[in-house]
Amino acid sequence: MIHFQLVLMLWHSWNPRQVNRPLRWLQIKNILSKVTFSLNQASVAKELAVGIGSTGQLTCAHVVDAIKECSLQKHNVAEYMAPYVNDPHNKDAVLNEIEFVSERNAVAKGFQG
Repeated sequence: MIHFQLVLMLWHSWNPRQVNRPLRWLQIKNILSKVTFSLNQASVAKELAVGIGSTGQLTCAHVVDAIKECSLQKHNVAEYMAPYVNDPHNKDAVLNEIEFVSERNAVAKGFQG
């Protein structure tokens, strides 16, 4: 399991000038793009969701950006991140990105808590 603190340490090692700055969503997309093995992207996205979600700043727009970055694991990324968003009323933006009905239904359950 990849943990949020490890992801932050990796980000800071890639970008040493960013150490004292808060992580912005654009940087999170960059983190996901650096995860070269696509099956690991969902785990990294989950850890980022837990960390950012704990601040109350994770939105459905962030989830949409993440699943666009992780094209092979869209439903997994969305399913892992859904419980941490602060605006579940915007879940349709996420659900519209999921191709298969069964996967869309699984993601929708995550928004219900």
